[in-house]
Parts: sequence; C-alpha cells; structure tokens
Amino acid sequence: MFKQVHCTHERYGGGGRHLLWQQPFDASLLPREPVQLVYLDIPTGSPNRVLQWPAGLDEWLSNRTTALLSEEARVFNPLESYLAELRRVVPIVYETLQDTGCLYVHCAQRYAAYAKVALDEMLGRGNFVNELIWNYEAAGRSSNRFLRGHDTIYLYKKGKSCVFHPEAAGRRRGRSRTNHMRQGVDESGRVYYALTLGEREYRYYEDDVLTPGDVWNDIPLLPLKDRERTGLDPQRPEALLKRLLESSSDADDVVLAPYDEAGSFAAAAALTGRKSHTYCDSASSFMLSRRRLLLCGARDMDLYPRPGTAAMEIHATRQGRQITLESFSAGEAASANPMLDDGLYGLDLWAAGRMVDTAFHVHRFSLRYWESPTLNFALSAGAAGGQPGMLLCDAWGRTAYYRDGE
Repeated sequence: MFKQVHCTHERYGGGGRHLLWQQPFDASLLPREPVQLVYLDIPTGSPNRVLQWPAGLDEWLSNRTTALLSEEARVFNPLESYLAELRRVVPIVYETLQDTGCLYVHCAQRYAAYAKVALDEMLGRGNFVNELIWNYEAAGRSSNRFLRGHDTIYLYKKGKSCVFHPEAAGRRRGRSRTNHMRQGVDESGRVYYALTLGEREYRYYEDDVLTPGDVWNDIPLLPLKDRERTGLDPQRPEALLKRLLESSSDADDVVLAPYDEAGSFAAAAALTGRKSHTYCDSASSFMLSRRRLLLCGARDMDLYPRPGTAAMEIHATRQGRQITLESFSAGEAASANPMLDDGLYGLDLWAAGRMVDTAFHVHRFSLRYWESPTLNFALSAGAAGGQPGMLLCDAWGRTAYYRDGE
C-alpha cells in the first residue's frame, strides 16, 4: 500500500554532479568547492505568467499546448529593485570564484548601463574584461526610434587572469582575403594568404581560429515552435550559454547560476561536461529543469524540491522490485483538455526507487518527450536500502512522493 510522504531530496545515480534547488538563491546554499564560472541573469520580466506547453500523450503526439500553468514569477522591477538584488548577490557569488574564475552578468538593455556602474564599484574597474553584445535582431517596426534588439553581457575576472579558450567561440579564417594578398600552400599542405612588408613575409592561414569580437549576431532568439523552448522567461538559447561555458571554463569545472528559471544553464552545463549548481523558484521551473537535465543525459544529480507535496490520487501495485502504476488523477488541477484530468494522460514523469528517510533515490524513471511520448508504467525500484517508493510529476509541475508502507 503506497502512502504519500514528504521528501526533501531527490537523488539520481551517484549524485553530486548537478545540484538543483527549488528556492531563491541564498548564501547558505553555495558550493563547498571553488567555482570557475558564475552566470548571473536576474529576472526582470513580468511577474504574472501563463505557461502553455505540450503535456500528456495526446498533446505530445499532436504538438498541441493544452496544459496551462498560471503563476506569479519572482522578478526584480523597477530599477531600484534590480540594483538592490544585484548588490546583494554579486559579492556572495564573487567570493566563491577561484583565482582563474569569472563572472558573467546578463543584462536587459534598459538596465545595462546602471549595472555596469554598480559592478565597477563592487568589483573594481581593473577586473572588467569585456562587454559582450548579444544581437538577436529584433523584428517589427517603429516610427519614432530604432528597434531594440540586443542584450548586454558583462565579463569580470577574479584574479590576475581568467581561463579563456577563444577557439570555443572562434571561427576559421576561411577563404576571405584582400586583393593584395597572394595565396600559397606550405610544406605541410596548409593554405595561406601572404603579404610582404619590407623584407618580412606575413602569412595568414585558412584554418587559423580567429578570436571572436564582442558583438555576437550568430545566435538568434529561440523560435516559438523550437523544441528547446519551455515557455518560461527569461530563456536563453543553449548555444549562447554553451559558448560562455566553453570559453571560460574546462570540463568538470564547477559552474553556478543563481537564477535558472528555464533550466537552460543546467542543460548547457550537462551538455558541456561541467558540474552545475542552479537555483529556481517555482514548481514549473523545477519541473522543466529536471526534465531538461534528464533529457541531456545527466544521471548524477541531487535535486532539492520545496517542502510540500501535491494532492494526487493514485493506484499502484508492487511485485518484488517492480512497481506498476495503474491509475492517476491530478485532483483539483484544471486544463483546457479534459483528457488530462483523468487517467494517466496528465502524468508527465514518474520514477521508481527507494525512500531513505526523507530522501528519494531514483532507480528507474520514465518521462514524455518528442521522440518517445508514451510512458512505461512498470518500473523497477531497485534493491539498495530503504523502502520502495515513487515520484510522480504531473503536467502542471506538481510533484508527489510515495512510499510502500507494506
């Protein structure tokens, strides 16, 4: 007989590589080991958001968005609130950086100038490295101003120098050359373009990697129908965050994002082999961050949900190590599609494992995604310690945990 229980901790695999907290960033949650890179993207959008996204078998198969999530997001508007949060967080995260570490601060256009002044005051102008312009080419028309289509990302170092891999964001020189340069091939077969000044020859090879400039216009905003899009804002493209991570850290380095509402930074860290510490505030953010980490192949994770579980109605049976989930009801949750309110259609993810005190250790899980929209409703709970248990996450981001009382 499975009974609903309180859970303070989800563990996947050996744990420890990716840590995710469903609560506001706080100094008490800082990593114990030195951090190589911090990405700070303080939310400044609208506090009220309605999220629509595919959920349940019918939705994944038909690419419809009928699961509705309405909640109040934590944002920092107006400017005074933003600067207060910036001044609170920056000194905390900056102290965690190792000597070769760096801090990226992602700013909306309307706050960028104020943030730069505050950052120089807190960190010192001597530690400023770059102002990066992410130009995502805004669409539309305006009769009284130029279109606003870029964000600003400030880079600060901690010590005398920071890790920098220009090849991560660089491009090959290619075939471009000026008319006064001659083409040649050296003894190793490399193509170059050369010019002679005085008695000295200067060669520029086609396969040289050029250090990128500080204006990036090759990474667009995510299209509305992009499968990477979660519906939560702000959401940055994985390509942008991977470029920052690969440029300023190495594989297995510890990286940190105090605000990762869409799970993009955690996903980018998993895809590039970094160890991540990320924080989000809402149930939907926690759900989608968990999903993105699992879909990226991350298996060594520790997740800390906010206390409290959703009221769900389930029926499950266990035979030996195998747990079979036979029915599920989302209770009071409402949807534009009645199919989600009954049966197993409203279930987005479930896992079987072992409950050890108040921690749930996942052994096997099943979740819906584009390539595999159906769930496996029979999973092994494993045999290592504790009591057999389950994790259920529905289409509205609500989570519940169960333990077999036997």
